[in-house]
Amino acid sequence: MQTQVLEASEDGKIFCRRTACDCQNPNVDLFCCPECDTRVTSQCLDQSGHKLYRSGDNWTHSCQQCRCLEGEADCWPLACPSLSCEYTAIFEGECCPRCVSDPCLADNIVYDIQKTCLDSSGVSRLSGAVWTMAGSPCTSCKCKWS
Repeated sequence: MQTQVLEASEDGKIFCRRTACDCQNPNVDLFCCPECDTRVTSQCLDQSGHKLYRSGDNWTHSCQQCRCLEGEADCWPLACPSLSCEYTAIFEGECCPRCVSDPCLADNIVYDIQKTCLDSSGVSRLSGAVWTMAGSPCTSCKCKWS
């Protein structure tokens, strides 16, 4: 549980934190402690309709963060950390981009078919085109613009 400084005055600082939930207490405030709500009407089905979540539960689905509150599932886009690198890529099964050193793997490079690259043989290649390097059959190339 995290303590936050909400207000500071000349006398001192006021520290506040979320109230601890005692689900064994029959008078627990379900608004403040949704995880204590065991009523079937307060549960949520996930998007596939296979998994049941209790009120207050969190889960991730299709790159969205979801929360069950009193029978209603609320979802919002997953927050990804900001990256300070030249090339980024989102790998299969992941939601957030990662830094990559190889520009051939980068996703953050756009393809504009009006732009071209001149390959080592002097052939003009369209942005986004993939080809095998002449004289090097194991080397593939891709025309990208950042």
